[in-house]
Amino acid sequence: MKKIILLMLINISLIAQNKVDWNGFTINLDDIHARKDTFNMIIDNEKVGSWSWTVKRDKDKITLKDISILDGQIWEEIIAKTDTKLKDYDVILNLETSRVKLENDFTWNGSSIKGSVTRTMNEESQTFPLDSTYQDVIPRFMLIALLPSIELQSGATREINLYAFTSHQVWPVVFKVAGNETVTVPAGTFETTRVEIPKTGERGVSNIFYVSNDAPKRIVKADVLEQNMTIELVE
Repeated sequence: MKKIILLMLINISLIAQNKVDWNGFTINLDDIHARKDTFNMIIDNEKVGSWSWTVKRDKDKITLKDISILDGQIWEEIIAKTDTKLKDYDVILNLETSRVKLENDFTWNGSSIKGSVTRTMNEESQTFPLDSTYQDVIPRFMLIALLPSIELQSGATREINLYAFTSHQVWPVVFKVAGNETVTVPAGTFETTRVEIPKTGERGVSNIFYVSNDAPKRIVKADVLEQNMTIELVE
C-alpha cells in the first residue's frame, strides 16, 4: 500500500511539472516541440546518406516522423502518432531497397504490436499479420525521438532492451549518460550531453548521441559504431 501511494504521489508531482514517466525515464513534455532537424550521414569524410526528424505538436497530439536514406541502398520512413501520455501509438513504416518494398501499418501499446505488413518483391505483393507481445522492451524509434526530452542525469546508467519496428528484433543495450561535451557540426557549435547506448550482445546497433543542453533541445550528432558512421546536424 505504501508503495502504491508513493507512486501516485510521484505521478501527481510529474503531472504538475508537465512531465510524464515513460518506461522509467522522466520526459519533460515542454521539450517536445514542433521542429524539423536535417542531418548528413558521413563515412570516411564522405556523405553517404541523410536523416531527418520532424515533430508536430497540436496541444496533446504528437506526430513524429523519421526519414532515413542511405544513398542508392535504403529509403525508410516511420511516422508515429501518439499523445502526451506516450502510451499508445499508431505507426506507419515504409522501407524500400533495390529488391524489396515493405509497408507496415500497426498499433503499439507499450507491450504488443497489432497490424499488418505488405512485402513486395518482383512486382508480387504478400500481406502478413502482425500480432506479437513483448515484455520489458522500449522501441528504438521512440527512444531516439524522445531522447531530447528525457531528463539526463550525468552518470546515470541502466540496462534496457530495445525493439526495432523495422526488423521486429529485440536486443539488450546499456543506456549511459556519459557527461557534457562541446560538439561542432555544420549547424554550429553546441554544448551537449553525451549519451552512450552500446549493445551488449551480437545483435543490434551501438550508438552515441549528443543532445544539446540549451533549448530547443535536439540531437546534434550521432555515431553508429558498427558502421563507423557519423550523423551531423545540418539545420
